[in-house]
Amino acid sequence: MERGAQARLQQRLDSQKVTRATRQHARALNSYFRLPKYLAPPDDSERMLLQRTSLAPRTSHEYIVASSILSEIAITAHDRPVVERHALLDMAAWDLDEAIAASYGRQENRSNIYHRTFLLSPNIIRLKTRQATIPLFQGMVSGDVTKPIRDDYAHEVLQLAARASEGFLFFQETSLETPNSRATEYIGLAHELNAIYSITRKRTPTLAAFPAFPRGDSGTHLPQQTHDINVVGMQWGTIEESIIAEVKTTPKPEHYERYEAVLIGGTIHLHPDNSPDPSYLTELYVKEHKGIASDDELAAIESISERVFHIVRHGFNNTEQCHDPRTCTLT
Repeated sequence: MERGAQARLQQRLDSQKVTRATRQHARALNSYFRLPKYLAPPDDSERMLLQRTSLAPRTSHEYIVASSILSEIAITAHDRPVVERHALLDMAAWDLDEAIAASYGRQENRSNIYHRTFLLSPNIIRLKTRQATIPLFQGMVSGDVTKPIRDDYAHEVLQLAARASEGFLFFQETSLETPNSRATEYIGLAHELNAIYSITRKRTPTLAAFPAFPRGDSGTHLPQQTHDINVVGMQWGTIEESIIAEVKTTPKPEHYERYEAVLIGGTIHLHPDNSPDPSYLTELYVKEHKGIASDDELAAIESISERVFHIVRHGFNNTEQCHDPRTCTLT
C-alpha cells in the first residue's frame, strides 16, 4: 500500500476511534443523568464506576460530573474496601481541580464581569463548595468525621456564603447589569449556602449537609426529585438515612406539590422578617463566628437554625411538610 493511502486509512481509523469514544462519552452522561436523583444505593456503584470510566471530560461541567460520580460512590458504597473508596476521592479531587482550573481560566479573561469586579463567580463558588466536601467525605469513609473536619467544613461554607452574599449585594446595588440579572445568579446560591450552614454550624458528627450532585440539581429527568442539598444521618461516617432539600427564595404552594424534596424558603425560613435578602443571615452567622453577635442576634440565629432543623425533621420523619414551622405541631 502506498504511503498516502496508508496515511488516509490511519486517519479514517483514528476518526472512527474518536467517534466511538465520543458516543461512549455521550451515553455515559445520558445514563448518569437518568439515574434516580436520591443518593445511589451501594448496588449502583459498579454501574456508576463504568459511567465514569466511559467519560472523557473536556469542559468544567463534565469534570464536575466525573468528580461527583466518584465522590458519591465513595460515600455510599460501604461494601467496597476503605482504601479503594479513598482512592476514588483522590481521583474526585483531581477532577475538581481540573474543573476549577478551567473556570478560573474563563474568569481571568479581562472582559469577564467577575474579573473586573474582583468577585468570585457563582460557578467558582459552587466549585469551591464541592472542593470543601472532599475532606468531609474522607472523614466519612474513614469512619470518623472529626471535630477539625467539621470545623473546617463549616468555616469554608460560611466563607463561601459570604462571597455569594457579597456578589448579590454588589449587583443589587450597582447599575453594572440591568435589571439586576447578575444579582439573581447569586441570591439562590447564597440561600443554599445559608441553609447548608444552618445545619453545619451545629458541627454534629452524626449529621451532614452538602450540595446536591449534578444529576440531583438537574431538572431534565425525574424533575420531581430535583433538589439543591443532601442531608445525611450518619453513624461513624456510614450513611444510615438521607433526605433531599430544595431551596427556594420564595416557596409557592405549587412547589410543595411539585417536589419530593423538603422545601427550605429563603424568605419564610432563612430571614426573621420574611425578606428575600440572603445577606442578613450571612452577616449574622459571620458575627456569631467572630464572637461579636449581640444577644438579640444570637436569638435570631437560633430561631432560624431551628426552623431549618424543623424542616429536616419533617424529611427524616417522612411527614407532610408544614409551610410555617412556627405554627406546626411537629416536635
